[in-house]
Amino acid sequence: HKAINKVFQTIKVLIKKYKIPIYQEADQKGILRHVVIRHGFTSNQTMVGPVVRASYPHWDSLVQELLETCPGVVSVMENINSQVGNRILGQQTTLISGQSTFEEKLGTLRFKISLPSFFQINPNQTEVLYNTVLKMAQFKGNEHVLDAYAGTGSIALWVAGHVKEVTGIESIKEAVIDAKENAKLNNMSNTHFICGKVEDILTKTLEKPADCVILDPPPKGCEIKALEAIINAQIPQVIYVSCNPATLARDIQRLSSHYTLSACQPVDMFPHTHHLETVCLLTKK
Repeated sequence: HKAINKVFQTIKVLIKKYKIPIYQEADQKGILRHVVIRHGFTSNQTMVGPVVRASYPHWDSLVQELLETCPGVVSVMENINSQVGNRILGQQTTLISGQSTFEEKLGTLRFKISLPSFFQINPNQTEVLYNTVLKMAQFKGNEHVLDAYAGTGSIALWVAGHVKEVTGIESIKEAVIDAKENAKLNNMSNTHFICGKVEDILTKTLEKPADCVILDPPPKGCEIKALEAIINAQIPQVIYVSCNPATLARDIQRLSSHYTLSACQPVDMFPHTHHLETVCLLTKK
């Protein structure tokens, strides 16, 4: 997005101007590891998230100049990641300037999104993706749906108007807070969200019968414990939304003794790249 490109180019100049020490993995010296830039296509709001090894107290001048150059920036959040390795975000996020979220819309739904919270980055195609889920599900209106790996609640809220109840499961606490706020923002009273790892709490959640499980895991796919919980609970329908065809194939194979792959639809979320999303419908044998 052109707004992201403008912020990116500005940040590059300001990092050099203010001599921000760049982190080096080899000797674990320096401060700045990454800069995350997120943009709301419909709100024109931009969030900037410098990721640092340790809290950096000298952002004021850089941030002031950034805001003057890029007035669409409504949020600057510092994220601290002191761990060795290639993980982008750490566990601690602090507000530096502006507000703690930016806003995006999907259809008529509004979403407030914090820095650590997952949200699809191409909202136009996200609507295509989520409508593909609805088309495959063929909900009648009386279903209880589980939304695993729920993020900010985007899938849960998208399907909530078509079913009786949606339960979302998400491990990132900031995302759960966002999801609950987004449900209130959109007057959705038939959704609720649980914070925890899917593989740890899915069995407990499934003590309440579910008619459909929607899986939208990270690239590594689902933990086998989560898939076993679905099999043991004999959920009639599984809809798997995947950003990684390799782990999708692996997980479908793990479910294949109990579920039939009934439909498979790729969705091009990232034009001119090799990346895609795939929506699969699995029905209990």
